Amino acid sequence: MVTQQTDPDDVADAFLECGVKTVVIKLGRKGCLLKSKETRTLVPAYSEAVCVDTTGAGDTFTAGFLYGLSEGMPPVECARFANAAASAAIEEFGAAVGVRNITQVYGRYEKMKRQSEAKK
Repeated sequence: MVTQQTDPDDVADAFLECGVKTVVIKLGRKGCLLKSKETRTLVPAYSEAVCVDTTGAGDTFTAGFLYGLSEGMPPVECARFANAAASAAIEEFGAAVGVRNITQVYGRYEKMKRQSEAKK
């Protein structure tokens, strides 16, 4: 709504043109788009998640991304970690019970990382 665009790439470009350095757009079951002036990366969602309730998924995604930044991860790894965290959040009803602990999220993150490397 802010950019009056509907295509995720166009939305990201509008923010980049305003001076935002990196844009992250959640794409639901497709994962997320990470875009800067130098790069464009589609980071896939955790494919084994069984969606029960999306309440809290966005907040969990954001917390996962910020956690990754606080740990010094590069942006693409922050996005992968955020997708892993959100995947746990959607598997339970409610906003605060899907993510049980950091080990659970890291397990999903590592699995996603291995799958990504296997595709290269």
